[in-house]
Amino acid sequence: MKNYRTTTSASGDFVVPREAMKYIAQADADALKVLLYCSANPEFELTAASRECGLDKDRFCSALAYWTENGVISVGERPAQRKKPADLLQNYESSVLAEALEKDGSFAAVKDGVQDLLGIHLNKNDINLLYNMYHFAGMNADYICTVAAYCTARGKRSMMSIMQTAFGFYDDGADTYEKLELMLAEREERETERAQFISLCGFGSRKLTSKENALMTKWFSEYEMPFGVVRTAYDKMVDTIGEVKLSYLDRILSDWYANGIKDEQNAKAAAQLRKNGASLPEDSFDAREFINAAMKKGVK
Repeated sequence: MKNYRTTTSASGDFVVPREAMKYIAQADADALKVLLYCSANPEFELTAASRECGLDKDRFCSALAYWTENGVISVGERPAQRKKPADLLQNYESSVLAEALEKDGSFAAVKDGVQDLLGIHLNKNDINLLYNMYHFAGMNADYICTVAAYCTARGKRSMMSIMQTAFGFYDDGADTYEKLELMLAEREERETERAQFISLCGFGSRKLTSKENALMTKWFSEYEMPFGVVRTAYDKMVDTIGEVKLSYLDRILSDWYANGIKDEQNAKAAAQLRKNGASLPEDSFDAREFINAAMKKGVK
């Protein structure tokens, strides 16, 4: 969520800056709303501010631009501050929540959908958390229900867990439903690859150590290595030292990553070259040429 800091000539009081009077006559209703809002709220979050002014984000930003272009208000993004979701919660009155459920069909549908997923009757505190996601953070019905389904599938069956997860995804850049879908698809792929690797190593159901988890995150998330590449490195490790040693495997994968090897075909060629006693050049571009030349000669 983007947070903004505005500066006017009126320190911190709710006073309209004098400079605005030069442009009042030409200001439309949207611009006047935004001027009053910024005078009263020097720091604001865009989604909440536009909603409180009764405007969509584009109209709010357009109205704000009227004042910034005329030098009445200056705007700068405030560095995002990492806060726990509990620090951001709004405590809505029961009457506000009841009215939202009665008059906002979309919110009522979200409440029913989440309630069905959790298999419980949502209490006032649960509905308050849900409304924080829907109203304060501006997450739509699809976004909230998708996060709820993601959490329940992983055994997280409380509204607090769902809200914390949703805020975390939002802070990580998934601020639209489309971005959320892409993020979850990538996570699912990574989780599948990790599960395949754990099975390959014969770790069974034992809990992984923090170092093992860190290495897998490095390979599959940071390096974005496909499982086929990791499996090729695993085969080379076993052929060379005859055991599973993740530190050894990490040296192979880090070497390949440094040389731009990120697909299974080139990984197999690199493994074969090492087996034949050849070494890769340090430059990644040269390394790819070297591998391609070897493959044309029949290295498999």
